[in-house]
Amino acid sequence: MELGLDDSENLEKVAKLLIITAAIESNLGTYLKQIPNGPALGIYQMEPNTYNDLWERYLKRRIDLRRKVLKTCGYACEPGPERMVSDLKYATVMARIFYYSKPDVIPHYEDGMIEYYYNHWYPNREHTSLEEAKLRYKNVLVKERNC
Repeated sequence: MELGLDDSENLEKVAKLLIITAAIESNLGTYLKQIPNGPALGIYQMEPNTYNDLWERYLKRRIDLRRKVLKTCGYACEPGPERMVSDLKYATVMARIFYYSKPDVIPHYEDGMIEYYYNHWYPNREHTSLEEAKLRYKNVLVKERNC
């Protein structure tokens, strides 16, 4: 990503965390809209409220970062959240901004990254446990390896 937020070591961790998020949230892009009728959108299944909060509270105060997001994705102004369904680069940039807004350090190991995802991305814990999230990720990996 051309945002310039990460050194090479952190970039690898961020890439892995984004893959984990996409695997658990959308089965690596199988679902670009939340099923059956939820609000989440794109490969990372970001909810519009989260998306709007990033723009209104986080990027609004960080003008240089806001400009980088728009330039990296080729937009003159903020697109709506539905753009994350058809523009996977934009969805990835917004997912990166979400994680960048968190003060915690991304762990180096896979299970720690899944826990990091679960603690930050997944607000509704009544539907999925951490163990279920780990299992969903592992199942996606097995499917991908068998293709």
